[in-house]
Amino acid sequence: MYCPKCDTPRPYDFRFCRECGSTLIHPTQTKKGKRWPAIAVMALMLSVGIVVYFIGRDTTPATPWLSIQDGTVYFDQSLYDGPSVVEIPSKVDGQVVESIGAESFRDCDTITEVILPDTVRTIHAGAFQDCDELRGVKLPEGLVSIHDEAFLGCDSLEAIYVPGSVATIGVDAFADCPELKHIFFVGDRADWESLYPQSITENALIHSVSGPDATTYSSS
Repeated sequence: MYCPKCDTPRPYDFRFCRECGSTLIHPTQTKKGKRWPAIAVMALMLSVGIVVYFIGRDTTPATPWLSIQDGTVYFDQSLYDGPSVVEIPSKVDGQVVESIGAESFRDCDTITEVILPDTVRTIHAGAFQDCDELRGVKLPEGLVSIHDEAFLGCDSLEAIYVPGSVATIGVDAFADCPELKHIFFVGDRADWESLYPQSITENALIHSVSGPDATTYSSS
């Protein structure tokens, strides 16, 4: 038995403490009684930790002007206030960017250049249609298809790099781009014409290159 007042064990054959006269209790009762303060402290610490975690966590997306659905990214120009050169990351909200959504950048007149990640395989129809200030685009290595009217009506587009991985280019993908003079293409002219038999501009030059070369790719 145990005396709670003297904080001392006592013989089991006594009911009262010989020293102070207090009623003796069983040892298991003291263990249970001493355990609850520790449990309370642990619960309090856990609660504080959870609160601190959620308060300190940054839930604001790094690129609020970008949204993604099933690997297809979309651009909301009403939320964009960054520089004229837009860089699309390889991941948005934890998803790998595999394609640029249809009409995603359409009518965006504030961007002059777009940098796409090498994860992009498809540029959907009208993705950059009527981007009046867009001047240069380096399409990513691994890109497979450019859909119809992808760059239709880009009045200021001067140069574009097209990798050899591109297998299809849709109708009017580069139509009504009066300033498009330089196409850097990984392949020869015959390969280009089989991909895109449509005319571009009278002064358009097809530059056959062996691979991506940032120093060669230029609008000048």
